[in-house]
Amino acid sequence: MSSQKEKFLHFFAVQKACRKPSPGAKKGAESGDCDSKIDDLSPEIGDLSPEIDDLSGEIDDLSGEIDDLSGEIDDPSGEIDDPSGEITDFGCAIAPFGRSIGRFFHQSRVGGLAG
Repeated sequence: MSSQKEKFLHFFAVQKACRKPSPGAKKGAESGDCDSKIDDLSPEIGDLSPEIDDLSGEIDDLSGEIDDLSGEIDDPSGEIDDPSGEITDFGCAIAPFGRSIGRFFHQSRVGGLAG
């Protein structure tokens, strides 16, 4: 018995032959030949359907693994949020100095420091 790959190749070869008439061939005779070739392939196509069903089961298994990974991705995001709070606290400690520096530059542009 031929392999599944050979069945696919044979099926597509028949499809290609049916679409392109050979030079000098009669259209009526050729269409009848294609119909019989397609009928011959229908049992082979039916044989392939269980294998397609098996693949869909494997895809379902992978989707479960993807769901598991999404939970792992959510956990580290909480860890990233914590350091940002520390950075904000540090920024508040700098803020009073920022105002002093701003006053210094403003006064230096206006005419120097009053002293």
